[in-house]
Amino acid sequence: GSLAALTGNTELALTLFNQAVNGMKIPADRQNLARALSWRAALHRMMGNLNLAIADSRESLALIENDPDMHKVKAEGLRGIGLCLNKQGKLKDAITWLNQALSTSLSIGDVENANIIRLGLGATYENLGRYSEAKSLYQSALEHWQKTENNVWLANLYNNLGVLEHLTGTFEQAILCYEKALHHARVSGSVRYEAFVLAGIGDVYADLEATPEARAAYQQARVIAERIQVNYL
Repeated sequence: GSLAALTGNTELALTLFNQAVNGMKIPADRQNLARALSWRAALHRMMGNLNLAIADSRESLALIENDPDMHKVKAEGLRGIGLCLNKQGKLKDAITWLNQALSTSLSIGDVENANIIRLGLGATYENLGRYSEAKSLYQSALEHWQKTENNVWLANLYNNLGVLEHLTGTFEQAILCYEKALHHARVSGSVRYEAFVLAGIGDVYADLEATPEARAAYQQARVIAERIQVNYL
């Protein structure tokens, strides 16, 4: 399911996750069910089904509320709700949930996921107009993923940096960040991130009144989005 989601086959991914969730029983499969619900929540969020994503995350959290062995899944559930609230414009609530997720990851020394959560926090601060805090969180995560050479998260991070540079009016830096994001998205095979990056490039060119370049980038993004059924570019 996770591999299908990464490569853009959202219908197959959702079918596989549904089969996994429906095939499990409580209490024997409690931990595995919590994991599966967390994965399906991430897919719903990717597809723009934010209320379904929140519902799955809450159900996952309820299953592992007092389980000390499931802090990693707990952090992902908290992060998932925070990201959805961010997309719904409930920014202060989003920061609360994301900070809980960060504290949970740091409590078990989970450096990788702590940096993933920092990326979400940065995006939320960015939406609040707190750009210096956003950039600080992005830079911290960038140092980690440059060391680990994780192309998926480098694509995500450079995309967010591109958005931030665009918002602050540094268009040349925005394009440079987007080009790096596009490279890492293509290397990783993440067509979803590729679509987001192309849409961002289109936005920069539109603000520069470079209409042909903007139209070309938007068209490429639209083709990918329609193919993988992403509803909120």
